[in-house]
Amino acid sequence: MNVRDIIIAPVITEKSVAGLSEKKYTFRVADGANKIESPKRWKRSSA
Repeated sequence: MNVRDIIIAPVITEKSVAGLSEKKYTFRVADGANKIESPKRWKRSSA
């Protein structure tokens, strides 16, 4: 599964926008993705 298949869209809420100052990003992800798989693929694609 490619990172583009996992990350569907950013979440824009008051809470998620407040987290941006701490470099915390919030995304909607595919149903088959889990908390361990998503960050690994994100780091691999941005490297």
